[in-house]
This record gives sequence, structure tokens and C-alpha cells, in this order.
Amino acid sequence: MRAAPELRISGRRRNEIKKAVVALLRECGVNTLPVCLQKITEKKQWIPVEYAVARRSGLEIPSPSEDGCTIVREAENTREYIILYNERDPRRRIRWTLAHEIGHIALGHLELRPGDRPEKRVLEAEANYFAKNLLAPMAVIARAGAMDRETIASLCDISMEAAAYREKDCLRHKQYFKTYGYTFWDRQFLETFEFGKQNKVKK
Repeated sequence: MRAAPELRISGRRRNEIKKAVVALLRECGVNTLPVCLQKITEKKQWIPVEYAVARRSGLEIPSPSEDGCTIVREAENTREYIILYNERDPRRRIRWTLAHEIGHIALGHLELRPGDRPEKRVLEAEANYFAKNLLAPMAVIARAGAMDRETIASLCDISMEAAAYREKDCLRHKQYFKTYGYTFWDRQFLETFEFGKQNKVKK
């Protein structure tokens, strides 16, 4: 999935998504940047598979997107999530795709019945919002001193395109912080991450 300008998400829903991100990070013991997605998928037993591998194995792909999608399979009274991605994409774009698909799973999008399902663009916007808070949590990158796109891309191991959008968010966050200070969810993210050398920007 590509990082993209978001459809407007309500403040309440944004907080719900941040809550889901923090819960996942803590459950999986992820507390440093760049976020290790493999640690998350292994802990949750979600299975990343390249499109090429899936096709060779005869896996049925109902409606693949260019970058990735997730298949849900019933297996012994449980659900198995297979995250498919385009192995031809650049590595950092693949990271975004995986984070985006993890968002769909963590937010329960794949469990929604057709009648309860919002428009696809709403679900995509929520998954993108999840992905950017998972890979580049605002308070964490700000505390680490990463306020420009190059530094954000390097620290969080995300594409320059995704980092450019986060750079704009940083400017808005900086103004908000000057006036109001850290929000509740800023503090939750800061408490989740350790600020060792690996999370500090070298001067």
C-alpha cells in the first residue's frame, strides 16, 4: 500500500486506532525504532507471503491489490491470517504494505459483515492511519529529534514518500505541543518505546 493523504477520520476513531497500535506494540514487546514487523507477525502468528510464492503454491487470491492484501482462512476453530505482498516493491514500501495489512487485521476490518462494513476508502484510511502510527509514532520521532523527511525515513525505515507525509504531521504536532503539551496518547507511545541509542538521532 502507498502512503497517501488521508480521508478525514474523527478524533474519537483516531484515538481508538492509536489505542490498538499501542496495545499491539506492548503485546509483541516492540519498543524500539525501526519497528520490527517480523516480531509482530511471529508473535501473532500472522503469515507474510510473497505474491509469487502464493501463486506458485496455488493459493487462491480473491481480490489482490497491486501492493498487498490479506486472506483469512478457517483452521481448527481459529482464524489464520495470510498477508500477501508484492515482492517486486522496494523494501521500505513493503514495510508500509505489511503495516497497513496488520492494521486491517488489528482493527477488525476483516471480521466485519458486508452490511456493517464502511466504504472501502474509510477502511483504507484507517489502515493507513494505523500504519503511520505503528511505523512512525509522532511523539516518539519528535522526542528522538526526527523532524525532517530524510531523518524520519532513516529512523523509521520508511519510504521517502511516507516520511514526507509524516514531516507535515510533525509541523502540526509541533505547534499543538507548544500550546497544549503532550496528549494522553503521546504519553502512551513514549512509555511504550525505550529511548536507547538506537532511538536517538545522531548529531
